[in-house]
Amino acid sequence: MAKLDSYQEKAEIGLSELLARLEDVRQTDRRELKEMMDVNQARTDGKHQELTERTGKTQRELESVEVCLCARTDKLQEELTKTKREFQARLEGVQTRTERGIAVSASTAQPPTFYGNSTWSVFRRQFETVADHNQWTDKEKSTYLITALKGRAAEILPGIPANTTYEETLQALEDRFGDQHFAAAYHCQLRTRTQKPTESLQDFATAIELLALRAYPNLPANHTVSGGSLPILKEVLLTLTLGRQPITMWVFVANITDELILGLDILRAYDASVDIGRQTLRLAEEEVSLWSPGAGPRPSNLVVAKDHVIPARSEGIVMAKMKNRLGVENGLVEPSPQAHPPEGIYVARTLVQDCQEVPVRVMNVTQKDQKLRRGSPLAHCEPVTLVALPEMGQPPAPGLTPKLADVTTAAKPHLSPGEFQELEDLVSEYADIFAQDNEDYGRTNRVYHRIDTGEARPIRQPPRRISLLKSFWF
Repeated sequence: MAKLDSYQEKAEIGLSELLARLEDVRQTDRRELKEMMDVNQARTDGKHQELTERTGKTQRELESVEVCLCARTDKLQEELTKTKREFQARLEGVQTRTERGIAVSASTAQPPTFYGNSTWSVFRRQFETVADHNQWTDKEKSTYLITALKGRAAEILPGIPANTTYEETLQALEDRFGDQHFAAAYHCQLRTRTQKPTESLQDFATAIELLALRAYPNLPANHTVSGGSLPILKEVLLTLTLGRQPITMWVFVANITDELILGLDILRAYDASVDIGRQTLRLAEEEVSLWSPGAGPRPSNLVVAKDHVIPARSEGIVMAKMKNRLGVENGLVEPSPQAHPPEGIYVARTLVQDCQEVPVRVMNVTQKDQKLRRGSPLAHCEPVTLVALPEMGQPPAPGLTPKLADVTTAAKPHLSPGEFQELEDLVSEYADIFAQDNEDYGRTNRVYHRIDTGEARPIRQPPRRISLLKSFWF
């Protein structure tokens, strides 16, 4: 019994200790749980505060974005309204052109490129023509104008603000590359400009017109290039003779110094060309000599330039010196009664050019050599103001050689057009039986010819001197 009580006492003590330990463990767990709950609460409060702050920041950002979107929307609305107005204006322009019967081209012209080394006025005219054709707005004109500048011309762009209008950009380029600063230089070029040796009359006239426009861009139509007034007194229709060519044209009578000025339209209509170096005007098949007012052509006497011996019964070329210049390009050498050349010396008529020494053809018909001394009178030279060029005949018929064409052409004045055509056809058909040149004779055995010389033996003789004209055939 005592043992049972002892065991019971020990069990109660153990149970009390166990309960005390369990209470300690429970208290410890409660403290740890509370600490964990406090930590979690602190973390939760921090997260909540951070979340609240981020939510506020996000809200503020959304409000800022909304403000920007509203501003962008207003700007886009304004641009859309402006574009709509421009499109409406262009559409009205197209409708207006269509109503007037003007065809609207679907093609787009490309603007030119300006490098700064060409004429600004020409580029501006081309650019404005392209802009009008493409119906560009002022903003588009400014954009295409800036992109068309290359090389030296593009160096002006840093000095032009980005928001500059088209008119302001155009004025800046006009001030930099315009022709108004070179008016004095163009005046000087216009006064001294002459036709170049290889320059045609049309190119020369175009260059003069361009220089006049550059030197006097605001010159009215009834003014001269010197700036003076030129009133037209009367207009008459006249027929003038230039060389041998009659020209019918309208003539404007005005108070000018020159007696007559031929316009470019007349020179073009009659296929005329002016050679300033030779001082000639070629008109159709003629050449007319030109000279300055008050300095007309005048004749000249010819004297022997240096001693020359002409063999007996022969001819030769003698260089003769002119006493004075003719004033025109060509002259005709003729015998002169005042020259008194030696007996038996004859001078041939020769067409020569106006220069210090000219060749003269001289013939000696005597049986002895004749000596022409230096400075002795030889001939007379008359100025020639009109030279008729040889007419170019029609090309020969097919199958005719030049020799046969000469034969048929020689007979043309004596035949009617039909007979001449029959002659050409006949000669062309049997062209193979004609000699092609002076050595194409062939041979035949149909006829034999003998020359009986008897007992005479062949003799030897020196060659005879022949004239220059006959020497061509030998």
